[in-house]
Amino acid sequence: MKEDKLYMLRKLTVMFTCMVVFVTVGLVVVSFQTKSVTINYYGERITVNTMSNTVEGMLMQNGIPIDEKAIIYPNVETILKDNMEIRIYSEDEVAMLDISEYRASATVGTTEKIIEEIQYIDYEKVEKSNANLYRGTKNTLQKGESGQKMVVYTAKYDANNNLISTNIISETIQKEPVDQVIEVGTKIVPTSRYSAARITAKDLEVDAGFKKYDIKLSLNLQKFAYNMCKKYNVPYLVFLGLMKVESNYRVEAKSKTGYGMCQINPSNLAYLKKKIGTTDLFDPYQNIHAGVYWLSRYYKSWKGSASGEELDLHAVNSYNWGEGRYRKYLKAEKGRDAYSWYYGKRVLKYAKLIEKNGGL
Repeated sequence: MKEDKLYMLRKLTVMFTCMVVFVTVGLVVVSFQTKSVTINYYGERITVNTMSNTVEGMLMQNGIPIDEKAIIYPNVETILKDNMEIRIYSEDEVAMLDISEYRASATVGTTEKIIEEIQYIDYEKVEKSNANLYRGTKNTLQKGESGQKMVVYTAKYDANNNLISTNIISETIQKEPVDQVIEVGTKIVPTSRYSAARITAKDLEVDAGFKKYDIKLSLNLQKFAYNMCKKYNVPYLVFLGLMKVESNYRVEAKSKTGYGMCQINPSNLAYLKKKIGTTDLFDPYQNIHAGVYWLSRYYKSWKGSASGEELDLHAVNSYNWGEGRYRKYLKAEKGRDAYSWYYGKRVLKYAKLIEKNGGL
């Protein structure tokens, strides 16, 4: 019985000794990791104990306010050592914040969370020249795709759950972005490739009513357009204004809905080929012929119900939107006239400027 008691006493003594040693070692470790650092904040010195490894971590942990003009020495990436002094100053005159008040407001009731967030990475747009495509033509060779990355950061909130600060811990790329690749045409459209085969001297003979204007259209193309407008009873100046609005007289112009100077919809090519022999909408002469012919159809359609400038507006608006859609617009607006329609007003504005100034 006595031996049992002695055994228990020895066992308790050993356990107690181990606990004392464990606590002592723990305190020594904590004491070893904790560093005493002096902060010289614009001449005001305060001493703090910190377990942070860097100057930046210590400043964030203690909520030290840093003005954008402040100089920190040594820099924020410096490894902290015990009894180190961190100096914060500025060469400019700044109003020093009260550290004690700032730290009190920043730390009381604050919480800190570790957040994992997936963020998107924008893709790059890469353009490649293609000498086999006409200038103004663009084709998407490869569709761009955004990448993804996992961002882990700490977020500090005040007592009212307002975000105070964030600090990125790590960024891991989960999916690399894919570049968008676009081929851009650089080939220049020759302005005479059609005339050699089909344009004759007679097509370019003009009467006394012709006047050359200072616009981005060659003399021969102006003569041809003038003759086409006479042939189809289309006002020449209105047609010049229409080309200005549609393409700024660019032979190689291309959009989602039209090609060339008159922006003829390629879906109409088969019809135009049957009616007037159009085969190439990027040929300037064919494009002008097709544009005048197409516009003349709307002049004929509106001639019985309008005249003068109103007729011009109805015709060019129908050219832009399609006659059926344009008539629905007028009906829906309960008779509201075409003078309020932006496209037609622009066309006629340029027509009048060309006439008044002799060009644009």
